[in-house]
Amino acid sequence: VAQRLARTVRDREAVSSNLTTPTKNYLADLQVSESLISYWENNKRECNFDMLIKLAYYFNEIIDYLLGKDE
Repeated sequence: VAQRLARTVRDREAVSSNLTTPTKNYLADLQVSESLISYWENNKRECNFDMLIKLAYYFNEIIDYLLGKDE
């Protein structure tokens, strides 16, 4: 779950070569740092359900996608 979520966040970052200020501010408000994304990628931390909902809403993804259920 965490790895898929981290990939989604990074993919969204790659779409706009530089994160827009609103995206940076939103992630900062959620306390999502580069190191947290790295923890997710390396399975050192899991994303809690509340965060999952907020990120799915912000990035306009369904939770099933973030959970890897679409494959």
